Amino acid sequence: MLRIKFFWVVAFIMASTFVNGQTANQAASYYNNFVQQLSNGSKATAYVSLYQSYEAYMQILNATTSTALHPQAKTALKNMFPYLEQAAYYYSSQDNQNKTLQYAMAYVELSVTPAMQDQNLVRSANYITLAKLAASGAWRSRDLEKSIPMLTAYLNTGDTSMRREAFNNLGVAYSKTKNYTQARIVLENGLEQYPGDSNMLLAMVDNCNKEGDDNALQKYLPQAIASLPSSDRRMPTLLNMQGMLQEKNNQYEQAISTFTRLHQLMPTDLNTARHLAQNYFNAGVYNLKLSKESNNKSMEKDYMQRANSFFLQSEPLLLNIMASDPLSMKYATALATVYSCLGETNKLKTINDKITALGYTSVGNGTQPPSFITMNDPQPQKPSTPTPSPQPQTSVQSQPAQTPKPLAIPDVDINIPENRSENENTFAVIIANEEYAKVAKVPMANNDGRIFAEYCQKTLGMPKENVRAYFDVTALEMEDALDDIKRIAAAYNGNLNVIFYYAGHGIPDEGTKDAFLLPIDANGQRTTGCMSLNNLYKELASLNARCITVFLDACFSGSVRGDGMIASARGVAIKPKKETVRGNMVIFSAATDAQTAMPYEEKQHGLFTYFLLKKLQETKGNVTLSELGKYVIEKVSQRAQVINRKSQTPTVIPSIDFGDRWKYIKLNK
Repeated sequence: MLRIKFFWVVAFIMASTFVNGQTANQAASYYNNFVQQLSNGSKATAYVSLYQSYEAYMQILNATTSTALHPQAKTALKNMFPYLEQAAYYYSSQDNQNKTLQYAMAYVELSVTPAMQDQNLVRSANYITLAKLAASGAWRSRDLEKSIPMLTAYLNTGDTSMRREAFNNLGVAYSKTKNYTQARIVLENGLEQYPGDSNMLLAMVDNCNKEGDDNALQKYLPQAIASLPSSDRRMPTLLNMQGMLQEKNNQYEQAISTFTRLHQLMPTDLNTARHLAQNYFNAGVYNLKLSKESNNKSMEKDYMQRANSFFLQSEPLLLNIMASDPLSMKYATALATVYSCLGETNKLKTINDKITALGYTSVGNGTQPPSFITMNDPQPQKPSTPTPSPQPQTSVQSQPAQTPKPLAIPDVDINIPENRSENENTFAVIIANEEYAKVAKVPMANNDGRIFAEYCQKTLGMPKENVRAYFDVTALEMEDALDDIKRIAAAYNGNLNVIFYYAGHGIPDEGTKDAFLLPIDANGQRTTGCMSLNNLYKELASLNARCITVFLDACFSGSVRGDGMIASARGVAIKPKKETVRGNMVIFSAATDAQTAMPYEEKQHGLFTYFLLKKLQETKGNVTLSELGKYVIEKVSQRAQVINRKSQTPTVIPSIDFGDRWKYIKLNK
């Protein structure tokens, strides 16, 4: 057995050496072509050969199986180092931004490659300019792996012209690649040089939140909140995070102060009212317990007065919650407890009558000490009733377990049509949330977003930088994605088209029935900190774009993709409220009312997304929105019954402002 293993190890090394030898020969050939073409004055052709040689030699240098060819690769790369700079300036003179960035990044990458540090590469006087170009270009292209060394190289130059921005972007890049420790180190260094910078503080808060470091959050959240005006659209998310943290640490009075501020910003938000009521109630319970435990009559009286004051302030909030959600027995029981503690006999009887009418146990008049409540408390249970004895089941012969067959690459993931025309004034915002921290994952959501992004670029003809794709994003990152497209729309003065695509969880507010998009750091039990669908539509409409097309592969009933529930405490799907759509907007949604957006497991996509991609593939993107809508509705409705044995009917909702014009619009124009 050992002899066989040794044979394969030797064979692998020999094969790797052979491949590297071939690569070395090819790299040398490319370099010779470069030298000859450059001497003939064919710069454009020469620099193509130069880059081919650079890539081949870098492949050899990064190989770990064989190092025999490293000296040859190092010598060649050292020789071509100054020519990479010349190529960057040549393409800059030709106004070719993509090529300029390509060669600038190669020049900077070579200068910081660890294996080349013994070659004493001489950096030109223009190194800072090229490092700055490489750092900003890599970041704009959303290539995080490339961005990290480019931004690091720029920061190491000591240049200050975009230093603040570079610290922030490098910290975000590390955080998005889940290197949270390095992200914190970078952002701490940045904040030492630029104290109070709101972007870095927000990035730090987001990083600490992802890392689950409550101690660091306690340090940076107040700073982030203080760095922003109250009108900033991210303020509600930050205040909610701070209030939740205080609530978690039983800091009821601090939480009251935070949620009061949030309530002033969002006076109609039911979840904020719930948190505020909960913390007033818990502050009352806490002071009541202190009163009963105190041996000092004066202190006992003071605690009791404080308890009664908190209970009184919780009453109108609890009444408001009950008016919006009369079936919430948790808050009905809390309200009854308030009346019991305050000695409000008549009010206690009234609320107890409602509780018992629904089959729940009433609250006694001061007979039991009250308990703290939390947002995650389950609904009070009805009194148990005897259950009938189970009936004998007909035996079923067990079947042997079968090993699942590996899934083939989905047909829409390959042979993606390419459109040569450039759709330069169309931008896509793609958010795919699959890996949730506190609720069930959304299977295949990231693949949905990744492949849709490829169709946007290849089939719909958008330049790569126009496709803004975000994967597994937090609440703050969702806000950043909207801010990004708003800045772009302002720069284009509305002369653009926007596609917004979302795959992930949706969630309803059980009281108001409002619909929300769920960031990965949300827990599914409350909507504060989630993205309101109504607000999303308002923000998109405010772009004043020529056309805004929204694709939502999510449902808003509280169900998850597949089976089960995410949000409904009562275990039933909720019919979400229909949102008003304005502006030049069309909404394609995966499901109707209380239906579930189902997966198409064989195709490794959401059912809705699969047929959206399929139509784009079949038509090469040359399809009107009306044709696309009819196709998706028909195919999803049919296959949902066949594959999942459930109804799923997508909807297409145009704004009233659009009239019938939307029907003839094509995404590739």
